[in-house]
Formats: sequence, structure tokens, C-alpha cells
Amino acid sequence: MSDWELRRRDLLKTLGVGAGCLPFIHSSRAWAAGTGAPTKLFIVASTEGYRQANWRPKDGSLLTQTLPDSSSPVEPHKADLIFMPGLTHPTFSGPRHGGFCSQLTAGPVSGVGEYQQAYSPSLDQVIGNALAKTSNVSRAQLNLGVMTSGGVTPEGNNSKWCIFKGKDQSVIPEQDPWKTYGDIFAGVTTSTAPASTQAAATKLLAQRKSILDFVGTDLEKFATRLGTDDKVMVGGHLQAVRDLEKELLATTSTTGMSQAQCGSGLTPATAISATDTSKYADVLKVQMDLGVMALKCGVTRVVTLQMIDASGSSIPFNFLPGISGTGSAGGAVGASLRGWHDLAHNPVTNGVDMKSIVDKWCMLQFATLLDRIKAIAEPGGTMLNNSAVLITNHMEDGSNHDTQKLPWILAGNCQGYFKTGQCALSTGNPIGGVLADIYNAMIPDAPVTYFGDATNGKPWVGLRA
Repeated sequence: MSDWELRRRDLLKTLGVGAGCLPFIHSSRAWAAGTGAPTKLFIVASTEGYRQANWRPKDGSLLTQTLPDSSSPVEPHKADLIFMPGLTHPTFSGPRHGGFCSQLTAGPVSGVGEYQQAYSPSLDQVIGNALAKTSNVSRAQLNLGVMTSGGVTPEGNNSKWCIFKGKDQSVIPEQDPWKTYGDIFAGVTTSTAPASTQAAATKLLAQRKSILDFVGTDLEKFATRLGTDDKVMVGGHLQAVRDLEKELLATTSTTGMSQAQCGSGLTPATAISATDTSKYADVLKVQMDLGVMALKCGVTRVVTLQMIDASGSSIPFNFLPGISGTGSAGGAVGASLRGWHDLAHNPVTNGVDMKSIVDKWCMLQFATLLDRIKAIAEPGGTMLNNSAVLITNHMEDGSNHDTQKLPWILAGNCQGYFKTGQCALSTGNPIGGVLADIYNAMIPDAPVTYFGDATNGKPWVGLRA
């Protein structure tokens, strides 16, 4: 295996591309030796809660019930899910949206006012840093976001992010998918690549050509030296990279911009459409795909994705059928458009529950994410069998701002650790216990007794198989 790793590194160095341009084929040989596939974590942080009457399943088994309308998109995945609709956030005592910041730390917070900062690292940082010490990954974590820099006026940065390295040390998620793609797949920010190679890769991206036009032939030749299974893996990987590039190009808005400006993604001022709210759905899809590909390729074992900031005021959902009317609350997107925050405060217009339409659309995005993860074969079944996918929210419903009845969802049994296929008896149980169980599922050889807060962070009965 060490010889293979040297050959792999030599190939990537010669090509001058990022680690994501070639899957960790050697991992299949390790699996064959009986070591099993590595566990993986994907966290999605959302906002504004859900209309509970249309979203919340009945307590108990999901397999003996049909999910409510807003949750119906994940019906095909319900055997892999744990709904947790009543979680508490004990260390956050403030009102409204402020709990967004500390939901993944579940520990003490600092500062005054609504949006208080965490004292401690968030779950992804703790797990990612621990795994990076023993795993062959180039990133401890991959932190992505979708238009998270709007924030809540006048709260500023405190309302934008929920990932922390430590006390008052927020992590700004990467919002430009082209930059992430260029880093992982093109290697354009890799200092070890020759300058001429970096320039060539950068030029291809700027011209909106496939990075595989640059390295694909060499990878295909390399694949001829592999066994049948590994050839299939390389072929599938190359196709997935091309599909990602097509999605990236589909999100590009060329109005008033040159082709090179639209494609480069290397300068924030000329980034493709990471701040174009009309492209929100497209950018979200690409960010999810980038996260899944990063896990598949072994670039990292921990991915976070912020769907938005603490309120979603800047995101107009008028692209969805049935959403119409004039915004009145959090109208940052314009008086004629319906933002996330506005819809939460005014869910029903002319007899139509428009917030439930948004809730259902969000659940469809989660279902699509699970589709992608389950499509990747690994020992034990699929990548989902070896993963924990956590979907968080920092309030029960945007219309009530209840921060002590949080509706979270967990997907994947993480190699048999979790008891999926249920709506757990979560009411009154703390989010810290969920985070502690996820940590223990990911790092079973060094379990913790609590996460975030010794009093409220202990695992609670009901999640483990």
C-alpha cells in the first residue's frame, strides 16, 4: 500500500492537480484486507424551522407511517433516518435567531445580545482535527456555505456563521464553488505544484474548460494499469468530475462579465454567482455535490454546509411554484419578493401555506443529498451506511422562534451505531447529547462522555442501536 501511495503522489505531482482529481483507490485494497471503510460526517445547517403540523412525523417507527407532506420527499429514505423534533438548546437562553451560532458547539457562549459567540470548537472541528491525525486526508474539514455573508442587519458577523475553531473564533465557510473546485480538483492553490502547471490549470478554469482536458488522458492511461474494480472507480470518478463542471457552468451568470471573469472563481470580486440570489438553488446543489465528492475522494472525512445565515432574509423563494406576494418581514430581497425570514413570519398568504412549500423544497434537497451519498458503493453497503448526515435547525418554526424545540434529522447508521427508521422521543433532550453520540460513532476508539457542556451534553437514550 505504501508503494501505491508513492505512485499516486508522484502521478498527482506530475499532473499538478489537487488530490480530488484521483480517488483513493488504495482504500479499496484496505477494505479488502478487512479494515472497513472510514466513517464520514456531513452536516447541513438550515434556518427558520418547519411548519410542524405539515412536517413532524408521529413518534416511533417511521416504517409504519407515511411521512407528512412537507417531509414526504425523504419517504424513500425513512429507513435510514432519525427525526428528532423536540431537542433543547440549554446553553442558549436568548430569543429568536441567536441560537444559530452555537448549535454545533452546544456549550457556553460569550457576549451580550441575541447573537452570542461560542466558547468552544464546533463538532466538525473537533472530529475533523482528531481524524486528520490518523487519516490520509489533505483537509481536516471542508466548510462550505451558500450566500451566508448577508447576515441579519445590524447584527453583522455574529449572525452569519455557526462553525468555530474556539472561543470567538468563527470559521468563514467557502461560498464560491469554483474556488473549492479549483482547490480540490485543479490544485490551483497547491504550493507544491510547479508554477507552470498551476498556470495551465488556472487558464483552463478561466476558459471554462474541463480540468480533465488537461489531465484526463493521463488518468485514463493510468487506469489501464489497474484491476477491473479500480478501472470502474476511476471511470466513475472522471464522469462525476465532468458532471460537477457542468453544474458549475450552469450556475454562471455572464451578464456584464467576460467569459474569463465568470469562470475563474479566483477573485471574489469576479466570482461567478456565489452572491447571485437568483442562483441560490443551483449553488446549493453544486456545494452539496462538492461536499459528497470530497468525501468520496478521501480529501476529507468531515464536511459542513451552511444553507444560509441565521435568518435567510436575502434569499427569495419566488422561483418556487406557489410562492408569491409582497415581502414584509426581513425584506432584504426586495419588496416584491418573499424571503425565507418573511415567509416564516407570514407563512400563509391568500389561503396558501407558502412556508410549507419552502419546507418541502428543503426536504427535497436533503433527499437529493442522500440519493448522492447512497449511490456511492462502499463495504457495508453504501457511503451512507458508513456515514452520519446531520441536518440541523436552530428554531422549531420561524413564526414562534422557539429555540428549545429544535427539529433535527440524522441520516445514516454510521456502521451500525445509530438506530435509524424512527422519530425519536427527543422532546426535552439536549442537542449536546446528539453531538456526543455522533462523535462516538465517528471515533469509537476514544469515546467522550459529553460534548459541549458536562451537564447537558451527555448522550441520551434512544439514538443508539
